[in-house]
Amino acid sequence: MLHTTHSVTTPEGFTFPLQVAGVGSRLIATTIDLALVYLIELAVFAVLASVLLVGGGSTAVLVILSSVGIAILFAYWGYFDIKREGQTPGRKLCSLQVISLEARPPTLQATTIRTLMRFLDMFPPIGLWAMLMSPLNQRLGDTVAGTIVIRLPRPQRPIVTSGAMRLVKYVNSAMVNDAVYRLAKEYANRRTTLSAEARKTVQTELTELLRPALTERRQVKADDLIVAAIVASERSRGIRNGRRRASQRTSPRPTSDDIPG
Repeated sequence: MLHTTHSVTTPEGFTFPLQVAGVGSRLIATTIDLALVYLIELAVFAVLASVLLVGGGSTAVLVILSSVGIAILFAYWGYFDIKREGQTPGRKLCSLQVISLEARPPTLQATTIRTLMRFLDMFPPIGLWAMLMSPLNQRLGDTVAGTIVIRLPRPQRPIVTSGAMRLVKYVNSAMVNDAVYRLAKEYANRRTTLSAEARKTVQTELTELLRPALTERRQVKADDLIVAAIVASERSRGIRNGRRRASQRTSPRPTSDDIPG
């Protein structure tokens, strides 16, 4: 199942195939993360034990240390799944990411379920069996939480051609909304993973969305227009961010218009 894919269709109708992470890479990532968790717990336990054992009561100390250990386990995966978009250090090293089946970041509920089920999935006969039997290499926690682990493609730099750069000045970035900008970036990053047919379809539909942003009617190549829109949008966002920071420095009481989006 090394080449299993999961296709996700965006609200705009674009379909992107996502490569599902293999069992081996997931085990490597989990091993790295568990090693980090144990190192954190050892450091915390050493400090707590030296403080708590002074007052005696070994049973109470054991209960406290066990509770802290579980809390650290939850905090570790909760923080990285929610705050770091599903990428723990282990997954980042292996270019993996946890997402929902709809290709969204994992929610607090999904992360809680995955962490609770981890105690069961850590038994090899259960966790390995579940992943090997799943068409999407899901462990039990993934199945219940509605998540999958995908392998991220190597980031692709947009194909910056002279034609695309000449086209930038003819793109009205104000007409490239955030959703279309994200789709253009997604296409630029994943274009090498798309089949020729899928790539042509996305190119055509993205071009139709971006053509109204052209200030002059002209024949353009699809990839040139997509790259020009990305560059123009990022330049515009940089200018807006700069102006916003300048206004915040000069205004003692920011209004709602000054709050970063």
